[in-house]
Amino acid sequence: MTQHYRLFMLAYISMHASPVHSAVTITGDSANGVTSFSFPIDTHSYDKKNQIFFVGAQAAAGGVEQVKDFALSMLSASGGNFIPLAPQTVQLNVSKSPVSNPLYDAGISFLGLVYGQTTRDVGHPAVVKAGEPGTLYFYYDLNAKIISLFQYVGVKDAIGNPTTGIVGMSLYSQSYLMLGVKPQATTIFGDPGSGIAVFVLGTITQGEGLKTQNWREFAQVNVDNGTVVDADGNSTGKSAPFDRGQAVLTIGNPLTSLGQVIDIHYDQFLNRFYIAVQLQAGGDPTDGGKAIVIGIMKNNKLILSNIAPDSAFDTNQNKIIGTIGANAPISIQKVRSMRASTNLPYLIVVGGNGDPTTTKRMVYALPLVSGTTDAGINGTLANKNVAAQLRIAGKIPFQVGSRSIRVAAAQPGDMTLATDAAALVGGGEIEAGDIVDIWTRTDAVFVAVGNPADVNQLPGIYYSQALFDAGGKIKDWTVWQRVAGTTDQVFGTVLQQTQGNFLYMTGTSATTINTVKRTQWSVGAAALRGPLVSALASALPVDKGGVEKLVDLQQNTPGLNGISLLMAIGGDTVVLAQSGTVINNVLQPTAGALAWPSVQFENGTIDQTLPIAMDNPTIVAITGGVLSDVSRLVTATVATSGDSGDQGWLFVGGTHGVAVLSDTAGTGWDTTTGLGPNFVGLQAGMSFKKFGNYSFVRTLVFDGNFLYVLTDTQLDRIDLREGSPGLGLIEPVSVATTQSLLAVRGTFVDCLIAGPFALLGTTSGLLRVGNGQNIQTALTENELQWTYAPPIEGSFAVNQIIPITKTGRAQDATNPLFDGANIYVLNTYRGRDRAQVNRFTIAPVTSSVDDNTLQAIGDMYVRDELSFLINYGSLRTLFMTDGSFFMAGRGRIRSDVPLVTVPQALLQPQSGFDGKSIGIPQSQSALPLDISDFNSITTIIREWASGSWFISGDFGLRINE
Repeated sequence: MTQHYRLFMLAYISMHASPVHSAVTITGDSANGVTSFSFPIDTHSYDKKNQIFFVGAQAAAGGVEQVKDFALSMLSASGGNFIPLAPQTVQLNVSKSPVSNPLYDAGISFLGLVYGQTTRDVGHPAVVKAGEPGTLYFYYDLNAKIISLFQYVGVKDAIGNPTTGIVGMSLYSQSYLMLGVKPQATTIFGDPGSGIAVFVLGTITQGEGLKTQNWREFAQVNVDNGTVVDADGNSTGKSAPFDRGQAVLTIGNPLTSLGQVIDIHYDQFLNRFYIAVQLQAGGDPTDGGKAIVIGIMKNNKLILSNIAPDSAFDTNQNKIIGTIGANAPISIQKVRSMRASTNLPYLIVVGGNGDPTTTKRMVYALPLVSGTTDAGINGTLANKNVAAQLRIAGKIPFQVGSRSIRVAAAQPGDMTLATDAAALVGGGEIEAGDIVDIWTRTDAVFVAVGNPADVNQLPGIYYSQALFDAGGKIKDWTVWQRVAGTTDQVFGTVLQQTQGNFLYMTGTSATTINTVKRTQWSVGAAALRGPLVSALASALPVDKGGVEKLVDLQQNTPGLNGISLLMAIGGDTVVLAQSGTVINNVLQPTAGALAWPSVQFENGTIDQTLPIAMDNPTIVAITGGVLSDVSRLVTATVATSGDSGDQGWLFVGGTHGVAVLSDTAGTGWDTTTGLGPNFVGLQAGMSFKKFGNYSFVRTLVFDGNFLYVLTDTQLDRIDLREGSPGLGLIEPVSVATTQSLLAVRGTFVDCLIAGPFALLGTTSGLLRVGNGQNIQTALTENELQWTYAPPIEGSFAVNQIIPITKTGRAQDATNPLFDGANIYVLNTYRGRDRAQVNRFTIAPVTSSVDDNTLQAIGDMYVRDELSFLINYGSLRTLFMTDGSFFMAGRGRIRSDVPLVTVPQALLQPQSGFDGKSIGIPQSQSALPLDISDFNSITTIIREWASGSWFISGDFGLRINE
């Protein structure tokens, strides 16, 4: 046997030339190429409509001739440089001549955006300058020649006097900007006179200067009467009272204290502001507090209202945003909202019952009332026990519009609890560390962790995806998973929706944030996973078809011991990559130019016991031998000798059969020690052996005690506790055949198997095991009584089944420990160049399969007609989503190059919205993968250890990191 050993350094070998880049540092005022700025930054906001990122200098950084014109700067969607927005001279207020800019070289305490009701809908920044806590600055425009600023000195408190300080600002809104302000009489927010100030971006109504320069009016509203200026054109601003005694905050007596920082969020769908605070209830046992307040603008008047009635709270300390109890603390650190793809609104909060220091790692989702004729309860907390309703037109064809919950929570039993699976974003506390920023999009919540909880944890960006029931309500969330391929300390992040790139702010601490990075689609960074891409390009070259499939196994996969594993297969080769290592119970992603030593074995045989040396190797390629006999390889999995077996095997499948890796006696590796770091467990003498008698293998699945083999024509179950599976000597049980289930020339394509439940994707549609049946125990396929899934409009051949489970493991889809799963099903019809995505919800199986185990999620366009979530109007053969980013790909079709696309419109796929309204197929954006010279797209996954998107094909691998 011949062994080839290589250590991949920085060079990329056998790679197709690519102009795309790995994660880049955005240039600001710094020219060192390492950091963006020469000073610390902090405040930031994102113009989603125009994909412009604004960032401000940290408050303490100004006034030292260091910040200069970069006090506030902006970055365009594809820009590589920040554009400074604080030049030395500006037009100030209505002056026609340039004057000194008060924001030049200033630190920025708060930053928000106001769009206004214009056809352009460009976000106008509003900022508070450090050292001037009661003054507001507003950018009338961002003209490159000369910037026009408005300076509002002395924002008014609830008495009408100039405030002593602003304590919070809404990040963005349509026409209004909201501020939390201290009273003039004291410096304590919460004392009488504290308030919520409102500024409005209006029309050109006052002042000759405004008319001449075509500026729109921006001024503080008098919330008592909605006026902005008096008859003489003078400001009459006044804030709405917001102190410790306000009924919207208190239950019983006034609060003991109110925190000095608030968070304010605007929900455009509900047209509501949500104001989050940190408070402590009064001193009596019957006192309490509510840490979220709703703000509604009506005729320029601010109406502050209850998020839920006092009657909805009790002393159990589990209602998340409010409670009753003497001196009880409630701390909501941040508030956002989310409009799910099922068209239901949710409030997303960081914090909960408890003090500020102990609530920074919890994120909750709370359903909101919408769609009622009672405007007073729209946007309040919904009764969690009430089913969602569809808005249906009263005339043929009875078109379905939005979905809503129309009953508000009124009693404690109606309230979402801190222990409810539907509320626990990420499945519970994020262990990595305190959350410093949060971002929501469609069905996903992203959080940034700056300082790790301890030396064993890693900072970065993490996400969780919502799981839905058949009625469209959230029933659970996936566990926290890393995204963006970084372990940098992240203090702010946004997702650029048209390409899936993350912008994130990083530094060594919260006071030294000086760099903004953007992830990119690339062949990988040399300092991260570039060497992995090189290794795959060498082992699975273009002329042999490249990567036919990526299989990603997380660290808790049976048969793995202390590692996560990425397998790349194609031709007659399988490549094993140690994608991560568990250190002190934390998965550390493999990264770095020196982190990817590689060893290759030929003739399908391992001829040297691994590891070769300390920390060596992390990539193993095995080629030839029996692998050539069963190629072209298309699938692989790791399995053990039973659910808790002591032996582990590697199985691969391809066009001409299945093979298993074992020693001469058929023994695999010892699962108590392997398959472990640097591939401990792979022994000299192990080789691939033919397993059973199969051809045209589609996929291999290990679940429980069984290996399942799906081919074009059959699904077999093999008990790995019986016979000699390591020698390929097995007694399979056929649990499905096309001969019995499908029409002539029909084939099986994909499957999902989880406990007693199974789904079969076929050219004739989607099948499930029948009621009361169990795929683990059935002796014949007839026992299983295969049944078609609920019919969905336009469904045709199944091309892919994509499970979304709480744990990330498909085999947990029906696990009674969890609340089930969702599946997305990609249907394709090549003959008509069509594809659509349908979705279903899976319930946990506690006793047996029944009609409730698999149900279609109610995506509808007309009454009583189950429909697709997305219809592409063109061919797609792959689909993947994390709930925020909906990717679909296909290979070359004659002269049409291979591509992966995402909806170009801001509106993501949602129930009740047809494809045209979300830009499908009319406005799709192709990801910049640089694969036009190639032919195939084979896999789209979010790799578990790094959290990066991986896309494979004959070109090898493309990564977003």
